[in-house]
Amino acid sequence: MRFYNENSWKNKIDPAFDKPVKTYLKFLCEVDHLPNDGQVTFKDESIELIRNNNNLSADYESESEAEMLQFTQKIGIVTEQEGKVLFNISSAIDEFREISNGIKNAGSITRFFKRIYLHFVIREKITSQLHSLLKLAEKLSEEESKEYYANRINVFINDFRTKHFDQSQEDLVLILFSLFMRTFLKRIDEMNEECAEKEEIVHLKSIVISNVLGSINSTMSQLSHQKDMPELLESMKKGDDKSLFKAVTIDKSLLSSKAVSNRIGQAQATGDNDFLNKLSKATKKRPLERVGEHGRSYAVLSFFKYTELSKLNNQELYYFLKSCGLTPPDYPDAFNKFMQRHIKKN
Repeated sequence: MRFYNENSWKNKIDPAFDKPVKTYLKFLCEVDHLPNDGQVTFKDESIELIRNNNNLSADYESESEAEMLQFTQKIGIVTEQEGKVLFNISSAIDEFREISNGIKNAGSITRFFKRIYLHFVIREKITSQLHSLLKLAEKLSEEESKEYYANRINVFINDFRTKHFDQSQEDLVLILFSLFMRTFLKRIDEMNEECAEKEEIVHLKSIVISNVLGSINSTMSQLSHQKDMPELLESMKKGDDKSLFKAVTIDKSLLSSKAVSNRIGQAQATGDNDFLNKLSKATKKRPLERVGEHGRSYAVLSFFKYTELSKLNNQELYYFLKSCGLTPPDYPDAFNKFMQRHIKKN
């Protein structure tokens, strides 16, 4: 490992991709400084919204590209035009996949017309939007990043003329999400700088408060338990009390949810004092009481898993994390075990 090029990851992905990760790490630092009791507070006009929405689990289940883009547009992180470009490409890819899967079981005539539609309609849709994506990449401040995305996107445009789209769609999805993260977190940095210059605090609109809470709580869950909130909630549905305790430690509003209320009622009816005592202890714990040594490394890899980071091998990922200012587990043995245990990467 002594002779390994620590910057080799820059040959595979956006050479400045550590920049959005560092912005995300700043956010994690802010999460670390939440009040000791773990309760997030807002201005008075937002409190009633939270009080009336005791079951926030729906916020953890909103994972579609459309909802994600709509949310970022609402709070001004991406413009309407940027959101439209990202959404249109994503929709065209989804349409391609749906039609491609349908071709396999279709009759010969249907297959013929579907292939014509894919070739002349869907492919043109995507190619058109890729030119818009090039303009989005030009807004990045680093010349090396602009050149990287321009080269990659132009390869896709040229390949569409000579190759089947299914050979490159997965790579396109990775580029799409990587560029979205660059755009998303670049604007976060700009907004922070604007607020610092004005020496004022920007209060989020009530309409997005619950979404923000969902994001903050899920981040705290990743840091504390190496699982996000959707994973904990899914285990809760299967009757896993340990996941329930972890979830309510992070998000105390879940105590009013139907699933937890039913479980409490069952425990009271059967005299299950062990469960009730453990639940009481869980609700009194601070969300970040048990942050593991490598919790931030896990949170970064989990948050950016749909970007081009998936193209890096373990050694490249190790040095990438170090370049972001993190201290990942020692390479190779400890880091490989960490990846297999938490990230499931071979």
